[in-house]
Amino acid sequence: MQIYKAPIDDMLFQLEAFGYDRVVGLEAYESFDLEMVTALLKQTAAFAETEILPTNRTGDHQGLKWDPKSGAVTTPEGFKQVYAKMVENGLVGICGPADFGGGGGPLSLGTFMSEMWTASNKSLSMCPGLTAGLVEALKGCKAFTVFERLDDPLSTAGNHLTREIKAAFCDAMTGQNGLEQARRFTETSGVTGIVLTKLDGTAKGGVVIAIARELGLPIRYIGVGEKATDLIPFDPEAFVDSLFET
Repeated sequence: MQIYKAPIDDMLFQLEAFGYDRVVGLEAYESFDLEMVTALLKQTAAFAETEILPTNRTGDHQGLKWDPKSGAVTTPEGFKQVYAKMVENGLVGICGPADFGGGGGPLSLGTFMSEMWTASNKSLSMCPGLTAGLVEALKGCKAFTVFERLDDPLSTAGNHLTREIKAAFCDAMTGQNGLEQARRFTETSGVTGIVLTKLDGTAKGGVVIAIARELGLPIRYIGVGEKATDLIPFDPEAFVDSLFET
């Protein structure tokens, strides 16, 4: 029999000992006083003990299943239903940015909630964890208007033309999340191209292929360093060659 008892008293002691009152003193968190936080932690504890914990053994026995033909991933029995309940009860987005529909709660609250999810089912806890990671990625992926300088073919004096490009800046390190970022920005911002950054690290930027294939968006520039001069025009042939370099 699986047993898990969330250490609520220890969590509340830490909040008080480390001066949680100073957090509540901030305007952004004034509605998350200790009484509210206590209620949220108790709600999360009850959910972890009664809903999440029973899926732990199921996850160990069944594991994830991946279909290489369709790319579909099937989670163990009960995972999808429990995660849907977490979302429905507002547990996943409680500390997300209020401007984007989250609860705007403090990170200290989210840390303790995450501890309870992890303790009751490590595998399932990856779902809200990856969601939080995607939120941070989307916050860091911005759409900007880029003015590209072009040579004027009709000019004999070396004049230049400019072309306006609305581009989404995506992080090559995010892998397939980069595709989701590009998809969302295409839907909401009408971007006409992608600027893929951080290709100077270990990331190969294979998501470029998925973006081009699914969304039909051209990759305008790539970032290969931290300086403005490290933002260079995308060369498809050079990119493909780099994928096969050892």
